[in-house]
Amino acid sequence: MLGSFRLFNPEYNEKSFNRHFTKLLSGDIISRVGENIYTISDYGKTKGIYSYDTPSEEYKGVESLLSENFPVADFIIWESSSLNEFFDHQISMNKIVVMVEKTSMNCFFEYLKDKFPSVLMTPSHEDIIRYSKDGTIIIDRLSYRYPKNTKQKHHCSIEKLIVDMFAEKTIKSIVNEADYPTALETMFKRYKVNETKLFSYAKTRHVDKKIRYFISERTNIRLLTSDTTKVSNEIYELRDIIVELIDPDKIILFGSYAYGNPNENSDADFLVIKNGVDHTIKDEGSLAAGIYYKRKERGIRTRCDAFLETESQAYENAKDGGAFADAFKKGKLIYVR
Repeated sequence: MLGSFRLFNPEYNEKSFNRHFTKLLSGDIISRVGENIYTISDYGKTKGIYSYDTPSEEYKGVESLLSENFPVADFIIWESSSLNEFFDHQISMNKIVVMVEKTSMNCFFEYLKDKFPSVLMTPSHEDIIRYSKDGTIIIDRLSYRYPKNTKQKHHCSIEKLIVDMFAEKTIKSIVNEADYPTALETMFKRYKVNETKLFSYAKTRHVDKKIRYFISERTNIRLLTSDTTKVSNEIYELRDIIVELIDPDKIILFGSYAYGNPNENSDADFLVIKNGVDHTIKDEGSLAAGIYYKRKERGIRTRCDAFLETESQAYENAKDGGAFADAFKKGKLIYVR
């Protein structure tokens, strides 16, 4: 970024840059969304840090009691009605969820059950449906190294809330996953979401790939941080093999390796564009055979499917949706002649 400024003023120094950059941040002109990653605020609209400003009296009472009687305990408290800001289907039966470190769970449970009529500890999905009622307090375990809310000590940060939508059975029992796309888009639109903190925490809960895939497939959110799962070196070796074999115009990687969610059984999918005459099944078969033998020769373990098309063929096939439409929309262009 400093280099870009110097294109207009070669004498622009690092001290001036740091001063101006700090002003941009403090004025919400730009926002930090990850490590060394920033974005311009959405058309001048200021995105704030998530806070819960309309808690119920029951919520305030529980938070006050716990803060007073367990001053050094690390806990988070939220209530289901706080989700109404994001979900179209409003939640009428309110539940208060207290998440606390494992060593304090029994103490919290024993304390609260003597003061409130309905308290459940680590209930199953079925127990929540069967036994909870309006005002029920649910005690659950607070996961290690969660992203904290910088404005409200005991309330969820927006990053934790997003991860918990995919990782916590309590939220899953309260809201419908069909409403997640709209809810996520509202969260990203209204509040600053630190993607580095989000996916770092998601990884500890083993839902990082699930969240990335869901956002990619079900929402219009454009993530600014890349997946920590890098395209393997073998993908580039396969690309080079294809280039050697037929000298294509373009190669587009699509499917699980491009979208960040491959597993040990995944094939790498390549849309290979070579213009000129239309290609036949025989042409595609010859390319597949060539790739296979060179893979074996070079010890490349990643399997692949290569779809050989002219650009006009590929666009014509993409009109019907399916894999080629995804390739043009979300694939990674990994080679251009």
